[in-house]
Amino acid sequence: YFPDQAPRDMSPSDAGGPLRPVHLPAEKSVMLPLNLADGDFAVFLAQGVALRAPKTVLPILARAADMALENIGLYKKSITDSLTGLFSRDHLLACLQDEIGGIRRCIGSGAVPGAETDCESQWRASAGVVLIAFDGLRDQAGEVGFEECDAYLRDAATLIRNCIPEQALAARWQEHSLAVLFPGATRSACREQAGRIGRELSGLGRMLEHRGRRLHVRASLSLATFPQS
Repeated sequence: YFPDQAPRDMSPSDAGGPLRPVHLPAEKSVMLPLNLADGDFAVFLAQGVALRAPKTVLPILARAADMALENIGLYKKSITDSLTGLFSRDHLLACLQDEIGGIRRCIGSGAVPGAETDCESQWRASAGVVLIAFDGLRDQAGEVGFEECDAYLRDAATLIRNCIPEQALAARWQEHSLAVLFPGATRSACREQAGRIGRELSGLGRMLEHRGRRLHVRASLSLATFPQS
């Protein structure tokens, strides 16, 4: 959880020092400090814990928690595009491959007793991808500057991330294009989502200006579904 201030038992003995892990034997729980980016912190509360040697084990648990948090951060960084904050192309392709594999198993499992129920609980027999290409952005970068074009792409990425369903996955596809994976989407549902993205982008309202001209960036959308396409 994310307290406004550190619990009293976790306060450092020295001012400005790191928070201390705490063992609460009466409650059979352990509180471990999690040091987040930008100086923020959280507390990991483990319940049902009985420690025989808390003075020895607590520092080890605290370090293990820090290492786990670092690993999560490194993994997230490895699958995230640094400019847009969306997922990377490789991560989207890996997720798409998983979806296709699940769909194939789902379609081919009808003769296996009980497989249909298991399949329906995890997979739908379709998935869709919408590709959004920003026409002319590459050419305009040479005129208005890469910073302006990068800012436009970031704005577009934020808009798309905010308008798609929670289970969808948005990624940077190429330098000037984005893509969205819609697990379980039929072709008609995918087309509906593509239309919504197009409408949102048309209202983005960000114009590139250069030498007194106003240059509008047009987005071209295309879609594909599996196994229909």
